[in-house]
Amino acid sequence: MNPRTRRRLLVDATQVLAPVAGDMAKREGRWLLEAASGRDGAALLAVLDDVPLATETEVFEGFLRRRAAGEPLQYVLGEAPFLRRMFHVGPGVLIPRPETELLAERALGGLASAPAHAAVLDVGTGSGCLAVTLAAERPHICVEAWDVSREALTFARRNAERHGVRVTFLQRDVLDAGSPSQPVSQPALFHLIVSNPPYIHDGERALLHPSVVDFEPDVALFAAGDALVFYRALAVLGRQRLHAGGSLFVEIHADRGADVTSLLEKAGYVDVRCLPDQFGRDRIVEARQGSSAASAAHLSPNQTGR
Repeated sequence: MNPRTRRRLLVDATQVLAPVAGDMAKREGRWLLEAASGRDGAALLAVLDDVPLATETEVFEGFLRRRAAGEPLQYVLGEAPFLRRMFHVGPGVLIPRPETELLAERALGGLASAPAHAAVLDVGTGSGCLAVTLAAERPHICVEAWDVSREALTFARRNAERHGVRVTFLQRDVLDAGSPSQPVSQPALFHLIVSNPPYIHDGERALLHPSVVDFEPDVALFAAGDALVFYRALAVLGRQRLHAGGSLFVEIHADRGADVTSLLEKAGYVDVRCLPDQFGRDRIVEARQGSSAASAAHLSPNQTGR
């Protein structure tokens, strides 16, 4: 068999990827070849009719095997876009979604007039896309980010380093930190808390694409048993740890807007509102801390899922 040119590799790749990528197969093949060759755009076009080195072909075919097996394209490439920046991703960390860009934009707007050294907490940071974006776009603030997953925090730290920002990363479970057993008298620390928590009910697993269910971490996707468990914990955490007038911004399941809004109002938040995404579906709930945290005390341990 004659050695294949890059153009021939792309033709073959389109056929291999069609079952998993559909109409995107040709484009995905090009992205994978760009990654394997270290060339993109015009640089790749200029050498399409050349025969690549065997090592490049081996890398490319390895990428194809992984993608054809259903592994998310972002994992194969090792990175994903989020608000004009690229973030390292891979097995063990949730891939940033376009919906979460709206959460970042709303949080950035809320920080536009924040005082110097305002403190921000990102709960369930995953890849760090929210924390790193906020730190990069608002360099005068101090950002802390929590995640229960050590693997996710490894990616988050790499992304902070990649974008040259300082974020304090902690391995912490909000279901413990946001518990009514924590003293409500502990001092407020944050001007804003932002979170994209797990919010998919386990019963919806069958509705998700196999590449999500089979490869992305369950701990970042599913709220087992109680779809509102993390919002109850966040409500308590915010009432205890937000300054008076501080804000809580959360991403939500499209079917949970009324539930999360009601939950936060009952917890004592004010100016609670639900915002739609670009498709008109409920996606973000924003709330503001009242003058005291007393209302948080009425939430029972069962309401935080513990």
